[in-house]
Amino acid sequence: MTPGPGAPGRVLTGRDNPVLELELRRRTRGPAVAVAVAVHLAVLGAVVLLVYRGRTGGVGLFATPTASETASIGRSLFQWTAFALCLAVMAVVPGLTAGAIAGERERRTMTALQLTLLRPWEILAGKLGAAVAFLAVLVAVALPLLAVGHVIGGVTVARVVATAAGVLATGTALAALTLACSALTARVQAATALAYGAVVLLVLGTFAMAGAAAVLDGAVGDDPADPPAVLLAPNPLLVVSDLAADRSGGLSVDTPLDGLVGLTRPADGDDRTIPVWFIGLGLQGAAATGALALAARHLRRG
Repeated sequence: MTPGPGAPGRVLTGRDNPVLELELRRRTRGPAVAVAVAVHLAVLGAVVLLVYRGRTGGVGLFATPTASETASIGRSLFQWTAFALCLAVMAVVPGLTAGAIAGERERRTMTALQLTLLRPWEILAGKLGAAVAFLAVLVAVALPLLAVGHVIGGVTVARVVATAAGVLATGTALAALTLACSALTARVQAATALAYGAVVLLVLGTFAMAGAAAVLDGAVGDDPADPPAVLLAPNPLLVVSDLAADRSGGLSVDTPLDGLVGLTRPADGDDRTIPVWFIGLGLQGAAATGALALAARHLRRG
């Protein structure tokens, strides 16, 4: 006899998890998803067009710039698009996921969900899986625009793929943190405010801590201030900048990501032994796992 959902010894996969199936149906019902994807693509496409025209001065696609100019244009397009994609993910994920559990409470369906044989981790996995699925769509449709930089030159395929994967990974961590906020609150508005507060803390809070550490470090000794990179590593923008920015060949471009990557380089200019993106994703993953464990415990208590 096959054990039912939530029975000991059985872990629900995506096909077996009714919460995931229900959430996917809710999200794909109606034109909302298509409209959201269309707006997403329109914004990123506008970024690509504006950056290209700004870097080429309105010169047509058949112009023949030098190899260095071509690489600079390609990197600018890629980094600006990656920056816009990261901002879009940080803006969309909290609003997308904040109502996952709190919304069930407002609709008075949470009790019925808890009375099923599903364990708290399986409920959270279904909710998180649906959010990540939509997030993956947003990243996937942006890949052709990210690849424009590779087509023009100066950006490798590996860097395009790594950056897209980094955005997806950091977006997944943000979705997990937002899901925990939703599980710990009774109202969608409160969960949304708490989730966006967490994003602000990850972005501005890490800058504030790194700035304070730089002031303290600069006050001691005569060497240049070099705050620990771990203070900035959890910042989603720093994770993406470390993956997207490329200063090989001595070529630097005027983009936000290229400026941010300089914040995590040692004062002596050498590369760090452990990449900042690796540290950042590790810290984000640890925070997300802890938040989900807290959320599961809260759901278990009701």
